Amino acid sequence: MKKRIKRKMGFVLVIAMLIVMFYPGKPGKAADGFVIVDGVLTGYTGVENAVVIPDEVTSIGKDAFAGTTITSVAIGGNVTSIDSGAFRQCGELESVTIPATVQSVGSEAFQDCESLYEVTWISNAGIQDYTFDGCKSLERIRLSPNLASIGNLAFRNCESLSSFNIPSGTGSVALGAFNGCTRMQAINVEQGNSYFSSYDGCLYGGYNGNVVSLLRCPQGKQTVDIQKDTTMVAPYAFFGNRMSTVEMPLEVTTISLNAFENSKVDTLVLGQKVEVFEGQTNAGFGVIKVAEGAPVSDTIHNVVGEGVTIIGFSPDKPDNPDNPDNPDNPDNPDNPDNPDNPDNPDNPDNPDNPDKPDNPDNPDKPDNPDDNKPDDNNPGGSTGDGNDGNNGNQTPDNNQGGTQVAVNDNNTVNQAPTPPAQNATGTEHIKDNTPSTGPELNAKYILCLGVMLLGVYMILSGRKESCRTA
Repeated sequence: MKKRIKRKMGFVLVIAMLIVMFYPGKPGKAADGFVIVDGVLTGYTGVENAVVIPDEVTSIGKDAFAGTTITSVAIGGNVTSIDSGAFRQCGELESVTIPATVQSVGSEAFQDCESLYEVTWISNAGIQDYTFDGCKSLERIRLSPNLASIGNLAFRNCESLSSFNIPSGTGSVALGAFNGCTRMQAINVEQGNSYFSSYDGCLYGGYNGNVVSLLRCPQGKQTVDIQKDTTMVAPYAFFGNRMSTVEMPLEVTTISLNAFENSKVDTLVLGQKVEVFEGQTNAGFGVIKVAEGAPVSDTIHNVVGEGVTIIGFSPDKPDNPDNPDNPDNPDNPDNPDNPDNPDNPDNPDNPDNPDKPDNPDNPDKPDNPDDNKPDDNNPGGSTGDGNDGNNGNQTPDNNQGGTQVAVNDNNTVNQAPTPPAQNATGTEHIKDNTPSTGPELNAKYILCLGVMLLGVYMILSGRKESCRTA
């Protein structure tokens, strides 16, 4: 009797453990906290903060992790899409990698992840509107060289970003993408980008029919040297800037609507060719200097309103630093610092220049008695490698001048078509280190397997005892 009971108990244990191991439980809900329906991860109720997305997941649904306390997430190579708000307000999330397999990432995907410090975006999918909005701790971001686009307010209020590199293959950047990045000092364009360029840390490109437009001056810059051939200043170009003085080059004709929104520029200087100066919301100008004869001089009073001092000035006055007759102008031939000034001691034609060949004090002059004296420290011939740390090919910051493009209703500079892959040069290549979730040893399955083995042992031992009795 005892032998039969032992065998029955063994059968019960084996069957029970098989049920526990393979029965899915409540439909769509995994025991480890992942809620998965037809390959879509729709929610997470687990307690683990370091999350590894299961291999069966092909899409992370809307708000799937929103508001959870996860600190890290490993997105597997089977995931092809991440829906909007998927990781919104994950206040403890510190880093994330978007693998190359991901073909789309929805808007607001990581909005208000206030602890997010580092992002590696291997995917070529564009960064949508508000994707990293409010990620105030974000300091490091590495992007695919063929990133398609950067959406509106994608990095709004990312207060810790000090610089940003536009990849070589990016063809569309929203004008308000970096609003509120108060510490940003430079926006650089990777070499090979056919649509954008950078100069003195500012972003340039075509906008609204103007081939060379200033698209963005980083909000944290204290001074700026605007590219001389700039013809237009785009909306939000100086959003939130706190510069003491901004001087427009001579070729600028248009200051677009809200180019200086929320800025506090003490002095703005406009040249003679400015024709359009549109309204500026919350622009705290102190003084605006307008060159005499500028078409905008008669209408700018109606645009800026009260409280702003408008001063006319003549570009031809001697005290104008750009006036070629100004003795302080380095291009003035009478300026003693002008290298072409014969009185400049550095001018090779100046008879007092010690480097002038005819100067008797020139040590290289053949009849100079001091010439060709042996020098223990100079064995003769040339020294160094000839470049003195400079290869002689100084170029502006990838200033390609941009191309003519159009603007859409979201103030996005659209640079279609997408550049071919061969333009993606000069960018650090990001290897796809997408983590593989792989098979996991779950404690539950180990326990079940142990109990099953115990049941099998009970069945076999009971059978042997019955054989011996017989």
